[in-house]
Amino acid sequence: MKREFYKMITFLLFLFLFSSFCFAQPIQLSPQEPAQTLNQPKPQEMKKAPSSVSALPDLIVESIWLNNQNRICFKLKNIGLGSPQEKDFSLAKLKLIYGSREREYNLFNIDPQRLLYRPSGTVSFATDIELKEPLRVSVEVDFRNNIPETKENNNILSLNLMPRKDLK
Repeated sequence: MKREFYKMITFLLFLFLFSSFCFAQPIQLSPQEPAQTLNQPKPQEMKKAPSSVSALPDLIVESIWLNNQNRICFKLKNIGLGSPQEKDFSLAKLKLIYGSREREYNLFNIDPQRLLYRPSGTVSFATDIELKEPLRVSVEVDFRNNIPETKENNNILSLNLMPRKDLK
């Protein structure tokens, strides 16, 4: 009887040691971290909201041309699936380079109706800059990258524009 009791205690002890060894999960503590019990979430994990993936806008310069007064015009388009945030849009600027000169415009002045907020939304803008000679013209929308976009490297278009001499 004692022998059977001894065998049973030995077996249970072996089973306990074997299961604790096989199923143990190591806990690594950093000096700043308080001790945690197994399977208890850390405080910072409990505070995190579930991350949501939202669609981003993607602004491009679709075209540049001269109107019938030889003034520089351009068309912008949102080819992304999302809308820019109002705070980002209000900070965003467009850079227009013509020859050795450049001018900046606030994006909200170019698009006061917020047409670029819609996917596939477009807006055209006519500047007061009149070309008198052929020049290379570049338009870069959101050149400071204030608006998070699907692609950040497709915001510029450059063309050589030739003013018509018969217009004036």
